[in-house]
Amino acid sequence: MHVSAAGCRSTPTAACVSHAHAHAGAAGGLFGIVEAVRQLRGGLGERQVKDAEVAIVHNEGGILSSHCTVILANARG
Repeated sequence: MHVSAAGCRSTPTAACVSHAHAHAGAAGGLFGIVEAVRQLRGGLGERQVKDAEVAIVHNEGGILSSHCTVILANARG
């Protein structure tokens, strides 16, 4: 887990750390959404972001061709 100077926490999944894996079109975006939903539901042990309430996932569909951002929240957020 990474914590920014502003206190934002991020948890890149091992599958999506490199651009080659994250740029796999729909599959790359789905990895991020699945991880975000799992974080919001809780129960991920060491990988869990404590008290996660809101998640943002961004993915590109090609070099400067298409981008998509989704913001998810659980009942606490």
